[in-house]
Amino acid sequence: MKKQFSDSDKEKMQGLFEQFNSKATKLLKDTEKLQNTLKRAFDKALKNEGPIAEVFNDLKLLLSLVKDYTSGAYREIPYGSIIAAVAGILYFLSPIDFIPDFIPGIGLVDDVFVLGFVFKKIHGDLQKYKEWKSFRL
Repeated sequence: MKKQFSDSDKEKMQGLFEQFNSKATKLLKDTEKLQNTLKRAFDKALKNEGPIAEVFNDLKLLLSLVKDYTSGAYREIPYGSIIAAVAGILYFLSPIDFIPDFIPGIGLVDDVFVLGFVFKKIHGDLQKYKEWKSFRL
């Protein structure tokens, strides 16, 4: 699923991603809506497991992190990181983004790129959560 993006394309996608930050901030205040959003994202991830294989496991971890944050089970993450996580999930769910999801074969390429950007941005926080989660199982 790799696609090479120009620097201009990357900037545009990051700009689109930033627009989801304000939506993420609002969504974090509505637990019921956020839980519904997480379910939709998980369902979409499962449906597209093959095309998003390179980020599938990290996406499941990200969804679990937001779920545990929402329930109050895990709060050891900076607020900016949880906003970035939710914004990435919202981007993933959005059917109309840099490359619309309905375009067969390439519609999820930008989603994978943006999720990769989020994973890099919050890598340390995601690893701490993964360690915490492994002790809870």
